[in-house]
Amino acid sequence: MFKLFAHRGFVENNMKQNSIASLKNAVAKGFKAIEFDIWWCDGEFLIKHDKPMDKEKFLLPRLQDYLCYKNELEYWLDFKNIDLANVDEILKKLKEDLILKEIDLNKIYFAPYITNYTIATKISLKFRDFFSSKINFAGVCDNQSGIQEIVDLVDLELINFVSIDHLLIDSELLKKIKPSKLLAWTVNDIKKINDFYMLGVDKFATDNVII
Repeated sequence: MFKLFAHRGFVENNMKQNSIASLKNAVAKGFKAIEFDIWWCDGEFLIKHDKPMDKEKFLLPRLQDYLCYKNELEYWLDFKNIDLANVDEILKKLKEDLILKEIDLNKIYFAPYITNYTIATKISLKFRDFFSSKINFAGVCDNQSGIQEIVDLVDLELINFVSIDHLLIDSELLKKIKPSKLLAWTVNDIKKINDFYMLGVDKFATDNVII
């Protein structure tokens, strides 16, 4: 069976994306997995798609807030501004939050949005050294030009999964990488999900598909 991640929660009735309301709504709709965006700001993980403005920082949910369902959910963490300058600080705080909420590492897909694959590889190694080699670490691919390079990283076991725009998935890509290694976003058509699933892709972020 395929796995659906509620994309930034499940938004209805004027809810905001990445809000606690959209998180709770996703759970109410039966989702067992959730994708959301994280910014590292002033020593805190803030949940928002775009870069938080100073005036709103105190209003935004924190990572700890979004882990309130503990291991009832799986988590696709889309880190927006992680880099080599802040990764060590981020890892320490991340570990604190995961320990506090008693989250199993196998419930998490760490997916920094980094399309410079030299940097992405170094970040992946930092994560794997800090936690263990068994974490689920996803590189991101949002452009056709990056496909071969990120496929090579999977082949070399420098990353475990690929967070990919579903429009880039085709028969040629699936000759190069195991479909189960793909986290496909954002797929809002059940027919497309079923078609991809028949090809072996089994993990999707969605805004509106409910099973």
